[in-house]
Amino acid sequence: MDESNGPKRGNPHWVKGETPPGAKPFPKGQSGNPRGGSHRGRLADLLFRQLSEKVDGDPKERTAAELVVRAIIKEAMKGNVRAMEICLERVDGKMPLPVNVMTREEAAECLAEMLGVDPKELLE
Repeated sequence: MDESNGPKRGNPHWVKGETPPGAKPFPKGQSGNPRGGSHRGRLADLLFRQLSEKVDGDPKERTAAELVVRAIIKEAMKGNVRAMEICLERVDGKMPLPVNVMTREEAAECLAEMLGVDPKELLE
């Protein structure tokens, strides 16, 4: 395809070993996020504030977080497996996933079986 046709790609002012003008809009040492944290942090703060508030109309004046935890425990007691997992993970931590490690020879045998070749060919 002729280079004169179609869209141009890349920076036409790029010279190897040099940074083109405008490529780095922030001076060295200045943050690329001058307004601060991410939206995720602000949403987490908002959620924390909402969960910390007392629920209107609750006779025991419990917080939203207390009622959420109580609801999860009730679901776990009813047999909801996901609710049980949430409770156990919060108390005991997540179970680590097992990692299977193969020797080089075992990996060659497995791959050779999939490819239909002799494992010795792969080990050469």
